[in-house]
Amino acid sequence: MTTDYKKTLTSSISPKETEHLIERLYTQSIERKKAILEESERRYYPIVEPQKISAEKLQKSIERQVDHEMALRQARAQQADASLYGSHRGATATRTLTTDDIASSVSRLYDQSLEKRNANMAESQSRYMFHPPESKKISKKEIDNHINVLSKPRKTEYTIDEINRIYGLM
Repeated sequence: MTTDYKKTLTSSISPKETEHLIERLYTQSIERKKAILEESERRYYPIVEPQKISAEKLQKSIERQVDHEMALRQARAQQADASLYGSHRGATATRTLTTDDIASSVSRLYDQSLEKRNANMAESQSRYMFHPPESKKISKKEIDNHINVLSKPRKTEYTIDEINRIYGLM
């Protein structure tokens, strides 16, 4: 016995009743939840009306803040100048260098930078370059001895007694 559930459901509910059910179950429940949320937000998170500031009051506040900040910056700049230059402010604080002073300064700076660069290069080479072990030097006499030994022909014919002696059979 099989029942077609689709037929039983659709036959008992008309399309008008379906619309009414959708309206009641879905749309009205969402509206109810929204109303509850709005009420709780109003109760727990009240919104205060924003303050209205007149244009004149706003302009005065801006001018006061800007003027105050600019005065602070100017005072800091004067303090920095005073600590940097001290009482030697103006034309007396500068001194023109002669060409000899400039030349000696340039050569000193150049020589120092060159020495520093060479020292860094030498240290890097000693630290990172490959340093192979010293090769063994063979004297001329030893080379001649090796040549004499290698140039002599080897014995290619052996007797049976010599072979037995080599292999330890005797």
